[in-house]
Amino acid sequence: MIDKVVAKPKWQPGGSKYYAKFDIRFINFSSKDVVDPTIEFTIPPGLTFADVYGLTGVSQKGQVITAHLVPEKKTIKANRGTEVVTCSFASGAGVEGLGTDPKLLPSRFKVNGVDADVPPDPAKPSVPQGLKVVRVGPKSVTLTWQPSDGQATVYGYEVSVSGRKEPVDTDTNTATVRGLKPDTPYTFKVRAYSLSDVRSDWSAEVPGTTGRALPDQGVWRVPRSPFVDFTADPPKPDLSTYAEASKNGAATWCDGFVLGFVVVTPTGDPVPRWGGVTEDPRTSGFGKDQIKSFREKYEGKVVISFGGQANLPIEARVTDVDSIVDIYRKIIANYEVKNLDFDFEAGFLKDDAALGRHLDAAIALLGQVPGLQLSYTLPVDAQPTVQGFSPEGEAFVKELAAAGIEPSLINGMLMSFSAGSPPDALEACKVGLNGMHKQISNAGFGWDAKKVWSRIGACPMYGKQDVPTVEMTVEAMRGLLKFATDTDLGAITGWSANRDYNETTLASCKTKPELFQCTETKQGASDFTKIVGGYKRT
Repeated sequence: MIDKVVAKPKWQPGGSKYYAKFDIRFINFSSKDVVDPTIEFTIPPGLTFADVYGLTGVSQKGQVITAHLVPEKKTIKANRGTEVVTCSFASGAGVEGLGTDPKLLPSRFKVNGVDADVPPDPAKPSVPQGLKVVRVGPKSVTLTWQPSDGQATVYGYEVSVSGRKEPVDTDTNTATVRGLKPDTPYTFKVRAYSLSDVRSDWSAEVPGTTGRALPDQGVWRVPRSPFVDFTADPPKPDLSTYAEASKNGAATWCDGFVLGFVVVTPTGDPVPRWGGVTEDPRTSGFGKDQIKSFREKYEGKVVISFGGQANLPIEARVTDVDSIVDIYRKIIANYEVKNLDFDFEAGFLKDDAALGRHLDAAIALLGQVPGLQLSYTLPVDAQPTVQGFSPEGEAFVKELAAAGIEPSLINGMLMSFSAGSPPDALEACKVGLNGMHKQISNAGFGWDAKKVWSRIGACPMYGKQDVPTVEMTVEAMRGLLKFATDTDLGAITGWSANRDYNETTLASCKTKPELFQCTETKQGASDFTKIVGGYKRT
């Protein structure tokens, strides 16, 4: 029985004899968290250690590397908690096998002075038993099986799929295979592997047939829809007031608002709440009076958004897919909505298990709720190395396509751009949106260029940002409107109608402004919302 942290290096694909990346996975098999450990390992001669992500304070003495984990990774949780860092080797002379040969990976690992190399296994794992299909989607099959046992330390499993060369890898006794063809039979088998890569024999095969393709959800039916901080107080938001303020002539105004956010708290019962502190949206009447008024006066539509920057989406805490579906269905029924938005930010986009639960729940919802439309609001950047979604965001968009989900809107958060982005807000937005278009085009949906633009939303932060980067001025917002019109974007949104209205009506915005309440920029009454209200799709 292992009772320590073990380090497992592995090459990333695509290396060459001159340059190759590798991951180091630190797995804590002990019953206690390991905090800010000192990491030590030895690299082969003739290679240059470089391009580190996840390590800090790196020093080298001869061939021995010493470092610590970066702050966001410094705690390796107990009971198989894992942290992964990425590094690279360079070789000016060229070394055969770099990027593929396991003998050229780092070795002699130590964590806090204790040997952390992978120990040899006395035997191979037992064959997994009880393989069965537990859920199917239009392009996916979810399987489960009984965990392997025996003397070997089981580290993970490989699922073989008929018609595919590469198996699906998982570290638990369940796996969802995505990217399959709709309404098509497949066969599956599974085997276990140990820390030292000793593999069991394959299990017996089981059949599984994917479901029918989901219908395309269609273009987002709320193209002019700023976000509203629906639990803000003071001052309390008012949808009808914002709609009236958004009138752009007699013909157009905001036809909807995205209400944020329904979340769960990090601890305690995983009960959905408005803002994490108010009533349960499955049963409460919170905000219904102003929603009713907005619908009657302006034929307005409301979108309920889940997640947000400082919050947790439901799937982060609720682990049963059927329970997740039940939560969404009750919220949809209680507020009589047909549009949901999922504001998934950096931390949550790294939670593969929770994202998998979300995909399964979304597939079920789309099959059960006729006319339902889904939007995904994801972080976007405009720096030279990341133009469009973050790597995690781009990966999630590909997972949507692989799952057979065609969202009505993929909404880019055009705000808080990183250093290196264009200093002009409009130019930064254009770089981000063009990057999104390229990424979505390559995600696997099979959409042509025009359709991709029709599924993209632009969500700037009005006025000043929460990091000192660019400022979204009224002039830049007008430029964004022109870009949206020229490309026929699916929607213009933005954060937020509250701040836009407050800037010229709330006394404290002039005397002691707070960014969560005010835009802190030069503008007239609800200028940003008026611009959104003036958007017309062709």
